[in-house]
Amino acid sequence: MERDLHSMNEMLIGEVNQYLSEHPSVIEQIPRGAVIVVQVTDDPEFNEWSERMAKANRELNQPLVYFKIRALAPPHSRILGAELTTSGVS
Repeated sequence: MERDLHSMNEMLIGEVNQYLSEHPSVIEQIPRGAVIVVQVTDDPEFNEWSERMAKANRELNQPLVYFKIRALAPPHSRILGAELTTSGVS
């Protein structure tokens, strides 16, 4: 089964955006107008694809910034409280 690199990239871009919003000092290190190339430790197939896509879509002389992700924490719910109500079952 072929991996869906586009979906993986979309998910990782969301994670990068969240990371950057929580770490504004990192944003300061990114040149204005740069294209961010997402890279994942131990995933050469994705990394090659991601770099190829970034280079194909950037403008002339637009800088590339490589954002390497070493690991992701397991996904979890952000719900702080929940309540269930059950109606009568017959």
